[in-house]
Amino acid sequence: MESLLTIEEAAQVLGVSKAQIRQWTHEESIPNLKLGGLVRFRRKEIEIWLSKKREKGSRKRTEDADILITSCQQGVGTRTQWKKDYRKIKDCLATLKSDLKKGERNQS
Repeated sequence: MESLLTIEEAAQVLGVSKAQIRQWTHEESIPNLKLGGLVRFRRKEIEIWLSKKREKGSRKRTEDADILITSCQQGVGTRTQWKKDYRKIKDCLATLKSDLKKGERNQS
């Protein structure tokens, strides 16, 4: 039988505070089990949940970058706006690169 994590252990696994875990539990955004008055977590479910959150974040950043690139290519906006958009694209690509590296490390 798989051992269950406490709030403290889940916080350590995810690198967040116990208060954040309690908030996510209250919002029902993190998978959990309620046993009487106790809240517990399955490690595997937490890992899957985290993986899905990362994928969703990467997808959103990719969509944002596509919109910015398209607006720059179409000449929408002023030169000042293009410079801001370029910085956003550059930041977005750096974040995506970092996410990809993290994903490669987690798979090995």
